[in-house]
Amino acid sequence: MTNSESSFDQEKFCCILAWFFPFGLLWWYLDENMKKNRHVKFQVKQSLTLVAFFIVYSFVSLIATQVTGILTIIPVLGQMIQLAVGFVLLVIGLALFALWAIGLITIIQEKEQELFLIGKYAVWFRF
Repeated sequence: MTNSESSFDQEKFCCILAWFFPFGLLWWYLDENMKKNRHVKFQVKQSLTLVAFFIVYSFVSLIATQVTGILTIIPVLGQMIQLAVGFVLLVIGLALFALWAIGLITIIQEKEQELFLIGKYAVWFRF
């Protein structure tokens, strides 16, 4: 295996780990060669964007669950609202999971493609 092939394998492995949040970010942060690599930096930013959206989703989900739990004191309407909010949260959670899977697939295909709808927010990360 040549040095360039080894470097490519490390780059691809770091990109894959970037989607498993803390591991790839830690490797990218500690390895100077990975910090200079444009493709790895792109994947780390996309991954961080997804993590940021997931954190917001988690807080919204927690608050919505508590509020709809209180609304269940209203006999039928409360349960219907709780069911509807639960369904919406489920769909959003599945969409975030699908975006995570798409991110991994783009690495395997060796593409640099922004995540659908949320990838454009990766520019917020300045490094």
